[in-house]
Amino acid sequence: MTEYQERIINWLRELKEKEKPTEVISFYNGLPIRTRVNVLDVDDSGKFVHWNFTPKLQLAVEETGKIFTPFFDKLYKTSRMLESPVIYYSKDFMETTLPKPTADGRFNREYLRISVSDTLPLKAKLIVNNKTVEATPIDISEGGIGLLIPEKDLESGEKVHLIVEFPSCRTAETEGEVVRVENTSKGRRTGIKFINPSKAFQNEVNRYIMARQREIMNQIRMLAE
Repeated sequence: MTEYQERIINWLRELKEKEKPTEVISFYNGLPIRTRVNVLDVDDSGKFVHWNFTPKLQLAVEETGKIFTPFFDKLYKTSRMLESPVIYYSKDFMETTLPKPTADGRFNREYLRISVSDTLPLKAKLIVNNKTVEATPIDISEGGIGLLIPEKDLESGEKVHLIVEFPSCRTAETEGEVVRVENTSKGRRTGIKFINPSKAFQNEVNRYIMARQREIMNQIRMLAE
């Protein structure tokens, strides 16, 4: 066991002894779900941690399979986000492996990226070199949009004209740039960065993100009540 792991274990055992709750984060549809839970036990080997569980975490844990916890290392006076895979959970109990430093990119994003839902669908198409490419939106942020494209139409670095139809049936357009392309079983997952979007376009995006946040939080509340 490393010295760093020992400091994490000591921190967890101190939380248990003082019955002091700590912040726990998980993700559901891209939205960080935050709550506070107590450490119930750390096993003698230091490999497993028991926490109390709250229904607020249920959907996020089912989707993400892990929780994240901010840890302040007193020795070096630095903060680090830790992650713990969830092994088991029930109504009021959760078991994880020992938290370890995470490299999860969701904590380094400039903008919140939230998934698109069937109840609040988006439609999109791209115009590239006078050719129209139909696309299926899968997530969106203030800075860009993630799309599924059936064919190999786009490559990283290409400029596109993006047209998005929002649930209100309003459409908005902006220029964009392909910043990420990844092959998946459902098609080409393509990330488009917005280039100098108009205020009208940005307003539509912000309204959509707020509506999705409300929708997700309503789902969480229904479980927590």
